[in-house]
Amino acid sequence: MTINLQLWHYQGALPAAIAGTEDLFRLANRFTAGPGFELQVVDPSGASSLPHAQVVILPPFIDDRWEQADAQVIARLQALQGTGTLIAACCASVFWLAEAGLLTGRTVTTHWALFDRLRQFPGIKTVDQRNLVVDQGDIVTGGGLFAFQDLVLHLVSRFDRYATAKRIADFAMIDLSSRLQSHYQRFYPDYSHGDAQVLAAQRLCEQQTEQAWSVSRLADAVALSERTLARRFQQALNLSPGEYLRQWRIEQAKQRLENTRQSIEAIAADVGYSDVSNFVRAFRQNAGLSPAEFRDRKRPSHLADG
Repeated sequence: MTINLQLWHYQGALPAAIAGTEDLFRLANRFTAGPGFELQVVDPSGASSLPHAQVVILPPFIDDRWEQADAQVIARLQALQGTGTLIAACCASVFWLAEAGLLTGRTVTTHWALFDRLRQFPGIKTVDQRNLVVDQGDIVTGGGLFAFQDLVLHLVSRFDRYATAKRIADFAMIDLSSRLQSHYQRFYPDYSHGDAQVLAAQRLCEQQTEQAWSVSRLADAVALSERTLARRFQQALNLSPGEYLRQWRIEQAKQRLENTRQSIEAIAADVGYSDVSNFVRAFRQNAGLSPAEFRDRKRPSHLADG
């Protein structure tokens, strides 16, 4: 039986995701041995009614229009609940599923830069920081802007065969099996919170990266107790001082791995790790890759210095 899908083309949708989704399903119909897919692009804000579809896909946004949820789109999403329609959303469009109340009790994902904001919705069970696609049966969510490709290939694999998805991926040169969202996640500190002592602690971390800062030393340096520093960090940055230090060190290590030829041992020491094995363990936990794997992935041979 042909699978009927709708791709909702609302204001602000990423044009490349609209065209790319159509192209990937064209390839699916070219390569499948089954009945294939019928994809219809519709405007959920303009049409008075929409035909039934087995799958509804919400593309990512190119701008910040996702922050003002379209009431008509939200109402249409709510009306789909319990109908058996699978709803797939990618990047910031996942927030519209949350606005519609469809993510209660679910494990979901979104763009790595939006994890903390998505966690603020009550009822979400877990925000998965590792995987690019999370399948919860009738709700499937994807990570960053161009993870719509991973989302489509997942749907092809689910409704057709993995072999079809793999053939599309090979033909289009898309990495089907080895990408994780954690490979791309970066740490960009917030300096706009307005807490002068937290900001002073952040600057100390930056200016003296090689120092083996502990939370107690950092608290002493900015004339606060450990407990007060922890409370102020949580209020200002939604992170503990210890987690901030870990993320800052790993980010500095990523930049050195990408932009220098320093040895991993030297980088570990430069960012405050006296034990290389502890550094490698912390790096893998953060990035899903070892430092060497990260360097190989981020510095492909055709871009590396001669």
